[in-house]
Amino acid sequence: MRMPVVIDFWAPWCGPCRALSPVLEKLAAEFAGRIKVVKINSDENMGLSQAFGVRSIPMVAALVGGQIAAQFMGAKPEGQVRQFFEQVMKVFAQALPDAARALAETASAAPAPPPSPAAGKHAEALARAERGDLEGALATLEEALKLDPALTDARLDAAELEIAAERMEAAAARLAAIELTPEERDRAGRLDSLKARVQALDAVRDLPATEELERALAANPADHKLRFDLAHALIAEGAFEAGLEHLLHIVTRDRNWNEQGARRAMINTFNLLADNEAAADLVSTWRRKLASALN
Repeated sequence: MRMPVVIDFWAPWCGPCRALSPVLEKLAAEFAGRIKVVKINSDENMGLSQAFGVRSIPMVAALVGGQIAAQFMGAKPEGQVRQFFEQVMKVFAQALPDAARALAETASAAPAPPPSPAAGKHAEALARAERGDLEGALATLEEALKLDPALTDARLDAAELEIAAERMEAAAARLAAIELTPEERDRAGRLDSLKARVQALDAVRDLPATEELERALAANPADHKLRFDLAHALIAEGAFEAGLEHLLHIVTRDRNWNEQGARRAMINTFNLLADNEAAADLVSTWRRKLASALN
């Protein structure tokens, strides 16, 4: 009721979310004191996602006076997101003029500080990664981390690129060394997801042949562990829908099996598909199926 709130619905596996995040962070700093920007991990808060009608991520919703005033989906360029923020400010001034005047009186007039050299290198690394230059991106991230070792997002991005380059031991070591501060709690979901992805990919290496697992499951279809292993084998071969179908089967019959292992494995699969634009619709479809199964 005192200022507009912009909500970023995201998930660790979502590539467009990662592309949009630096833009939102930059504008959050620029509009500090006038607009509050918050992030909600849609995988960890499915109830909130459903309440806001989230069908695809990233989705950004603006609240004015506790009501949705504007929203958009997908990664947008900075200019369009800036226009969105400015439009939200206009709606706020029209809907709550007294609050808008009070906010204007207290908001800081100081210009936003320029990005640090480390932040500049981080942005350069993300651009290299977007072009498919993993080695160049990793090297540039290392330069950013030399300038600012506490740049947590750069460390997370480096680990993700190491996973993409199949450097699992390096990624696992980097992730194990990350300790989030209380102010970085919004990174916990991504950190946990990356750790789980490394574990899931390592587990695939020890699985029996897919045909062997299929025969075993046919003989004992109630065995969740066999079905779980088969799902991983299929996913490793690129049969994502078949693997997700097996995992959803477990969720619908015993969602708490193996400490909700099937649900976590489905989310891990979404993580594996994060950089695969062709799989975006598949991920969106199976996220909805998982949400329905859990409610």
